[in-house]
Amino acid sequence: MLIRLTGRRTQRVYTIPVRYLKNGDAVWAFTSLETTWWKNLRGGASVTLRIRGEERPYRAEAIADAPAEIRSALGPFLAQFPQDVPYYDIHLGPDGRVSQSDLEKAAARTVWIRAYPQH
Repeated sequence: MLIRLTGRRTQRVYTIPVRYLKNGDAVWAFTSLETTWWKNLRGGASVTLRIRGEERPYRAEAIADAPAEIRSALGPFLAQFPQDVPYYDIHLGPDGRVSQSDLEKAAARTVWIRAYPQH
């Protein structure tokens, strides 16, 4: 997915590639606190998402200061995309499941992007 957003101060347009997960009407993505683009989504912002070649307007928000909430969404995301586990410095147990202590640490340094269609 590509997320296109406008910088709040610069008014520059950014296009960011991210892996996404659909959850009903919502679209979820995650990024590191170390990146800066997500800060333009604090408090909500209009964005354009390009998913499978189709562009649509969404309202997106960045959640960066709610580790428990982020953990509850990051777990299902990583279950869907286990190949991303190393990016979050998470280890899988012998049963193939995500280590809960690693998931908790990862949630503290992860930003959850939630986007909803604009009608």
